[in-house]
Amino acid sequence: MDEFSDKVAVVTGTANPRGIGLATCRKLAEAGARVILSDLDGERVQARAAELRSDGFDAVGMGVDMSDRGSVLAFADAVHSDFGAVDILQVNHVAPTGGPGHGLLSPEPDAWDLHVTVNLLGAVYAIKAFVPAMIARGKHAHVLLTSSGAGNTGTMYGNGPYAVTKCAQVSLMECLYGQLRDVEADIVTTVVFPGVTATMPTDELAELTVNGLRSYGLPAVLMRPEEVAVYTLEAMRRDSFWAHPDIADDKRLTGGDQAEIIEWEHQMYQKRSRAMIDRSAPDSYLWGPPSSLLGP
Repeated sequence: MDEFSDKVAVVTGTANPRGIGLATCRKLAEAGARVILSDLDGERVQARAAELRSDGFDAVGMGVDMSDRGSVLAFADAVHSDFGAVDILQVNHVAPTGGPGHGLLSPEPDAWDLHVTVNLLGAVYAIKAFVPAMIARGKHAHVLLTSSGAGNTGTMYGNGPYAVTKCAQVSLMECLYGQLRDVEADIVTTVVFPGVTATMPTDELAELTVNGLRSYGLPAVLMRPEEVAVYTLEAMRRDSFWAHPDIADDKRLTGGDQAEIIEWEHQMYQKRSRAMIDRSAPDSYLWGPPSSLLGP
């Protein structure tokens, strides 16, 4: 997709003023798209849309519970009624980490129920609610999903609910890619892989997060939400399945800030593949803090 003018874009998980979703909406709006922001927190997402409108952009905000199929269907009906079929759908919402039953060694399943319903089924609900109309329209379109290296670049094993559902999201998008290919739909699927992004309430909390991850072996470097938005739009322009900078992209976009972690990622991909080929234990590609630091 080379031109975003007058395209209709739906992005979920956009209430956070420091979030990837809002930054992506702003970049899309700057490129001429009409953006529809959605979030569980309807009041805050409408405030974000109002901020974009105050800057002269075409934006609306809608409250929607992505874990509830009925809410998602009502949201899609409202969008289709007011805007027609969408050109761009980005599934960007995420369940909060922690909570009862976060670890696998305790009996409560609450955190797992939440993550599976929000992160995985919420993505399925969005796809089913919007993609059939995109196919029927017959025009070039995009479906994106914001995933994470937590479950795909090795495994951040201590954060099980998040890592498992983020891994599942990539598999979901691979399935969607294949099924769209089979019906010859002109719709591009894209997985967005942010680095460690400064979406926390303050820069101080973001730095604490990075320092904590580095203490457990991850060569984390903060990425700004705006940088993630830039390479997301670049991926759409290239019709790429992966929205994740390589070494050359990183040098061009950030001056090489992310080079260390990109190299680490490549090593983790190789370690995981080697362990599978050798039938060896997964120690080499498990990383991050233990679950006891994230929630029982």
